[in-house]
Amino acid sequence: MKRGAERPWTAAVSDSTITLSHGYDPVVACDWEGRPLHVVRSGRTYRRGLGGSLLEKGYSAGKRWARVETDPVRARNIVEEAFELVETATARALAGDSQALLSGRGTPRELRERLEAWRDRRSIRTPNDLERDRRRFAQVCQVPPILPPDQYRALVIQVTTGCPWNACRFCTLYTDRPYQVLSPERLLQHATDIAEYMGAGLSYRQSVFLGDASLSRLSPDAVARRVRLLSDLLEERTPRRSWTFHAFADAFTPAAWPARSLEPMLAAGLRRVHVGVESGSQAVLDACGKPQSPDKVARFARSLKEAGLGLSAIFIVGLGGKRLAEEHVNGSVGLIERMGLGPGDLVYLSPLVGAVPQTGEGFADLDLADEEAAFRTRLEPLRATREFRVARYDLREFVY
Repeated sequence: MKRGAERPWTAAVSDSTITLSHGYDPVVACDWEGRPLHVVRSGRTYRRGLGGSLLEKGYSAGKRWARVETDPVRARNIVEEAFELVETATARALAGDSQALLSGRGTPRELRERLEAWRDRRSIRTPNDLERDRRRFAQVCQVPPILPPDQYRALVIQVTTGCPWNACRFCTLYTDRPYQVLSPERLLQHATDIAEYMGAGLSYRQSVFLGDASLSRLSPDAVARRVRLLSDLLEERTPRRSWTFHAFADAFTPAAWPARSLEPMLAAGLRRVHVGVESGSQAVLDACGKPQSPDKVARFARSLKEAGLGLSAIFIVGLGGKRLAEEHVNGSVGLIERMGLGPGDLVYLSPLVGAVPQTGEGFADLDLADEEAAFRTRLEPLRATREFRVARYDLREFVY
């Protein structure tokens, strides 16, 4: 990393992270155990996952892109230089170096004491420590293949594993794990192991996401009991905060939740349900193997809203291919109009990536950026009236 005499060394202290920097580049943000979370290096931005992946993100020709660093030597160099920056910036900030700054909420003395505490107590100080941490993570948790973008900083706890359907033609996310529901006893042990692994790094996590692909096979009362169990466990370890919970659910499970039975989940702490709608066109849903109807999705969404739960609805841009493109967008906008979405709710538009183009003729001829723009244009009048948010959900930009 380049060094410049005029650039300040900075240590920024917050409740969730310690961020060390030398000017604007390089920068490393760590959790309170010392795990590097974000790295800016030589103009490149990386996010590191607990499983060891390094995801580089950027913009080129006006478009966002993301790629996983696959060169092990380069990845090792990025991590090693990140730890060098952590040590140097921390030492300079605590030494009162004239070229060093200590920032955050609190008095200079309080910030100094907090940085000293982090320096002395963090468990991860070297690349070798980080590798041991990666192996430990693999022992306590399966890496979630996806999370909604508003939940990228969630603590993932697997109430279920896998997907109860697992036969959609566009999806291979859960083919490596059978669907099962963890018993309360197994769930408590699983959550305890995760909390112990996270340690002080729990402060970085903004919410709890109940994995994996769907909670809809559980009754609302069973979900509420599990949420209360997890809330008690986490609040015992983080007594100065309360936790909110999010989850995926599907609309096609035979026992899909009726509105009158959903209040216990809300009372326990569940705040938002994320539903993979995919399309509002029955023809597109049939073509891609999604076993649901737009009418059933609309009823399910209204049940969630009537119970007071937040909702995010996920639609796949490009699903159905060129032949069904117009029907896909028109049907989806029509379905969104019937779902009861309002302020605080989300519509996610997720480009179809990494799937075999068997979901519609002419897929190779589709420009996904153009399709997303057309979707947004059709959706805008409804969004402006109902005041829900519309956001991009690109699976390539996720690392946990």
